[in-house]
Amino acid sequence: MKKYICISFIGLFMFSGCSGGDGSTASTTTTTAATTTSHSYVGAGSVWDVTINSDGTFNIDYKVTANDPVSMTISGTQTTLPSGFLELTVGATTGSAPDQPNVGDAVYAFEIPGYTFLLAPLTATDDKIVPMVVSGACPSSFDLNWVATTSPQDPSVAGNEFFGTASYDSVAQTMISPFPHDLVSFGQAGQATNISNVTCSGGIIHFPHVINNGLPAGDPYAQGNPDIYYYVSATAGGIVHADFSSVPASRPLGGKDSIFFALPVEVGLPLSTFSGVYSGMVFDDSQTVGNKTSFVKVTCDASGQCIGGEIDPATDADIAGSGVIIQLTASNSPSNGFFTGTIDGYSSVTAAVTGTPGNIACALDSNANGSGKNVISCVFQAPDGTSRSMANAFLTQR
Repeated sequence: MKKYICISFIGLFMFSGCSGGDGSTASTTTTTAATTTSHSYVGAGSVWDVTINSDGTFNIDYKVTANDPVSMTISGTQTTLPSGFLELTVGATTGSAPDQPNVGDAVYAFEIPGYTFLLAPLTATDDKIVPMVVSGACPSSFDLNWVATTSPQDPSVAGNEFFGTASYDSVAQTMISPFPHDLVSFGQAGQATNISNVTCSGGIIHFPHVINNGLPAGDPYAQGNPDIYYYVSATAGGIVHADFSSVPASRPLGGKDSIFFALPVEVGLPLSTFSGVYSGMVFDDSQTVGNKTSFVKVTCDASGQCIGGEIDPATDADIAGSGVIIQLTASNSPSNGFFTGTIDGYSSVTAAVTGTPGNIACALDSNANGSGKNVISCVFQAPDGTSRSMANAFLTQR
């Protein structure tokens, strides 16, 4: 199947007032010194820099915005577990960031070296997965499929966009996104966009903020368009960060911004491409108590049916409780590389559906970065009977 290298164009929707927020970026560089290889990643929520070294060590730096100083540093050792997750053991930590872990704490992540890195919440009071991709080099062009990983919009409302496609051409200096799609009927949502004079530098495409009420940047009452950062890669996908720190009065209600994670567009893949066993993380915003992120194992068959349940990432043991069943019914719909269907609760004991189905849309990158593994990113209506809470899943093939 033909594959296009792609990057994230999602932030353009911010300019039409559809979303905003914390962005995700990932920058990865590979260097060799003696026998140690390092992969560096950048992610959103707000800005994260992560380095994973082949000598079993790691380092994480956190900044509130791209222009702020580092407010938290974590370092320690890391090892790959039977479940496929990385266990990062905190050896030292400095700073004063919210939800800062303690020395000795275990933090979990998932990595395809030089491609993508998924960081789980650092503490029990944090609840957001930080997706990252390798960055630092600008591609000459790309086509990508993006899905929302955080959004202030209601997925039960037609016309609210949650996934779509974007393209960039460095020669024409254009970025184009057709109509995005909602989760109600997978129909058109928002507006198609076409932006000219787009340039990339050091793996970042930046659309500067615009203040429309004459106040200084950062003033509590400043309004306008946020800074939009596209962190892109020559070999992987991309992440969009909408930084409202310069226009805080325009931040969406409730303070929830939008983050989008993009994978390369795959052309013509059948549902059978999903077949395999996956480890991953799920963020479910319908959960009202405690951490909203779960570690999961998901098994998919050639028909597009996937059954998943929660696991202990440290031991790979199943955790008793309700699982989920996903039935993907359409491939390359509403455009190439997207797969749509339904998700519902599921009991592994009785093999019975237990909830009220929600709609799901997934993007898939097969043989990601030559790893022999699929990477899947999905956005869906939490199957809680209301369809009003957004959830998302990040899965990597074992």
